[in-house]
Order: sequence, then C-alpha cells, then structure tokens
Amino acid sequence: RITLARNFLRNGVSLEIIMESTGLSREELISLQ
Repeated sequence: RITLARNFLRNGVSLEIIMESTGLSREELISLQ
C-alpha cells in the first residue's frame, strides 16, 4: 500500500483518490510526501 501510494503521489494523483484506493489516512499520505 505504501509503495502504491508513493507512486500515486509521484504521478500527481489527488490525495482523495489515493485515500480511496489504498485505505490510508490523509495524515499517512502527507507523511509520505
């Protein structure tokens, strides 16, 4: 999930879409950026 989220972030996918796709929280995603 983390690798998938990092790839999404790198490709400019919005946080909302990543949250739905991976089940990660907004805080978790922000910490990956």
